[in-house]
Amino acid sequence: MESLTFFEQVFMYLGILMFFVLLGSLVFFVIKGKELKPLLLFFLMPILMIGYPSIQEIKYQEIWIKLHKSQQDLVENPADSASRKKVEALTNKIEARAHTEEQLNSITYSKILLQKPKEAEYFAEKALSENQNSETAKELKQVAQVQEELKIANRYTATAAAIDSAAAKQLQQVRLPARYEPINQYVLRTRYLSTQQRTQNN
Repeated sequence: MESLTFFEQVFMYLGILMFFVLLGSLVFFVIKGKELKPLLLFFLMPILMIGYPSIQEIKYQEIWIKLHKSQQDLVENPADSASRKKVEALTNKIEARAHTEEQLNSITYSKILLQKPKEAEYFAEKALSENQNSETAKELKQVAQVQEELKIANRYTATAAAIDSAAAKQLQQVRLPARYEPINQYVLRTRYLSTQQRTQNN
């Protein structure tokens, strides 16, 4: 139920409650020898109320899996625009449903991959609001802050080299779980690509 909205969770719990109430009524009807057909029709409502959120959960779990795969593809090839667009599309589709620490960390990771450090910091803060001791959220936030510094340095070529050196040292100190660890080198690689593209444009 990690991917369900509050409304969908309430909808499902009400469906479960209604199902058991109807089940009790069914037993009562059997004992009293009453006709069951009118009552059986009411069972369609709780079935729909339970079924809809369950289908949504399966659907969005599949999106999370696709997002993780797309994130990995983009890390391996930062210049691949198709992978970047896929990560962005999947992230946009799922970010409103992210509410657990793990999900929020994954969205933070996406935002860093998409070179949106301010948005990454926002989701890292949300993850920390779920668990203030989350080391992963703290480290991802630090990576986002370094990325923001590099982004600002792009505007001032005179300070870019010094910022690059400082950023590399900061990223070396970041300790992330294996799934997120490649982000350190990714930030530096995409910084290099951005600089290269700017030089070519000039």
